[in-house]
Amino acid sequence: MYVAEVSFYGRITDRSVRNYVPIFRYLRSRRRVGGVLVTINSEGGDATASQILYDALSSLSSKKTVYAFIQGLGVSGSYWLACACTKIYAMETSLVGSIGVISVNPSVRRFLERIGIDVNVTKVGKYKDMLSPFSPADDEAREIYRKVLSDIFSRFRDDVISRRKIPPERIDETINGRVFSPREALELGLIDGIAGKEKVLEELRAATGSGMKVRRFEPRVPLISRLLGSVQVREYLQDLVEDVVTELMYRGIR
Repeated sequence: MYVAEVSFYGRITDRSVRNYVPIFRYLRSRRRVGGVLVTINSEGGDATASQILYDALSSLSSKKTVYAFIQGLGVSGSYWLACACTKIYAMETSLVGSIGVISVNPSVRRFLERIGIDVNVTKVGKYKDMLSPFSPADDEAREIYRKVLSDIFSRFRDDVISRRKIPPERIDETINGRVFSPREALELGLIDGIAGKEKVLEELRAATGSGMKVRRFEPRVPLISRLLGSVQVREYLQDLVEDVVTELMYRGIR
């Protein structure tokens, strides 16, 4: 058996779902995969994408031993993802937590008024424009949207409490949107240890009886992207552009 390593970097988006859910499903079905290490360095992102990834990784961890290794940022949606794992480790310089939901909606109405631009909003439905940057601030609409975010947060919150076994008396100091240092996170039960990657791999091998072999699984890069990323193709395209520009200049001179 071997250890599979999946590196999860960057903002969580719909593309993250397309890239990583197939990997999690594949690893779940492979008998030779003894354990899985998910290396995380992500600022979080879209709530729906985070939930889909959490569910897919939970399904994997129900069949395999999965350790999360926070290498940098394990906050917001990416911490939600880490909670799906059997254990969570972080480096001493990592940041952990930020368990909450946020939505930022800028308003440009007063600015447009100042420069003399009127925006006419036509709507059917009292609250249809409550997120529009052109509509005036409305306390009632804001409260309605806050309740929507609260419902989304409840799923995130419940998963953290369940997976990390947060006692009731520590919920308020733990699940409040704060970012924690690894030592604070360890004290609060948000992670299981502070260590480097090699130490985490060593513990994962011992827990699963896996050999020394580590296979890395990365999202598949489309063929066109691989071609455009090669040095030869870039040089060819550069030469082609220079030839076209030269020809156009020559025709202009004539």
